[in-house]
Amino acid sequence: MFNSMIPGANTRLKSNGFRHRITDLLLGNIVWIMLIGFVFAIGVIAPQFLTFNILKNVVVQASVIGVLAIGVSFTLLIGEIDLSATGNMAVSSLIGAILMTRYDFPWYLAIPAVIAIAVCIGAINGILVAKLKVLALMETLALNMVLQGVMVYATHGAAVTGLPKAYKFLGQGKIGGIELMPIIFLIIYLLISVLWKRTVVGRRIFAVGGNKHAANVSGIRVDATYIIVFMICGFFAGIAGVLLSGYTGAVTSSFGEEYMLTAIAASVIGGVSLLGGQGKVSGVLGGVLLLSVVKVGLQIAGIDAYIISMVEGILVFAAVLVDSLRLKYQSRL
Repeated sequence: MFNSMIPGANTRLKSNGFRHRITDLLLGNIVWIMLIGFVFAIGVIAPQFLTFNILKNVVVQASVIGVLAIGVSFTLLIGEIDLSATGNMAVSSLIGAILMTRYDFPWYLAIPAVIAIAVCIGAINGILVAKLKVLALMETLALNMVLQGVMVYATHGAAVTGLPKAYKFLGQGKIGGIELMPIIFLIIYLLISVLWKRTVVGRRIFAVGGNKHAANVSGIRVDATYIIVFMICGFFAGIAGVLLSGYTGAVTSSFGEEYMLTAIAASVIGGVSLLGGQGKVSGVLGGVLLLSVVKVGLQIAGIDAYIISMVEGILVFAAVLVDSLRLKYQSRL
């Protein structure tokens, strides 16, 4: 009533509300705006990029990174990070490959074995971080170095090949003419979207990431949540390992090493806050697709690899900057 007595007050309030909604919309979907812009720009530079086969290849290449990124996003949501995800993926896949090729282990048992091993490694991370209060950044980095050493020692630099055809179907197979790997990737994102938005587990993860002390006071078992989150990250590292080894048909000593920073970058570009408590599955999906579009598109355009790496770095820098601006903007509301 008081506002209605001041000329123009309601108009200014509506105008401010409209600006806030537009700003929220832009900051919340910046990754998709960037994705559309890059697709358009690369399409102008290299028109062949917009063909169905190339775009399909983009989604196929995004699948492994996407599965790994959603696992890493869980740790970012609680304000931590898992730098051992690629090492976990590699070692668990190597053990599965050795079981199948040297000990005639059935492929349908090897797949759950790979995932179980990856979950156990994730549990180790979770226990060390939650119970012993070890800094996740350093602990997971150290563990990743150990796991990479295990890969080199166990393989002696040689690739483990001869994986069963049925096992490779997950990475190379098609259903109705459509590659299976992107289907698995998209189904995972759909399920995780539901988990984050509509389940008790999802709400607890966001609560712990938003304010650990408040979450603890409200009755949430923070340490248990930490361990579960790192186990989930391990779970998706195992799935990513199955998909990648099935896609390549081999496990090498450098298996998946290049995916770690890309997975983290995709999560951050997609709006998962490094401080925890904020993130959307749609944003992570956009980040994964954006980095895949940049890499494949610039390669098709004939851009040198080191320039592509620079562009990816600039995108990550821009994402961190946007994240900082978003938090500052929200704190002012």
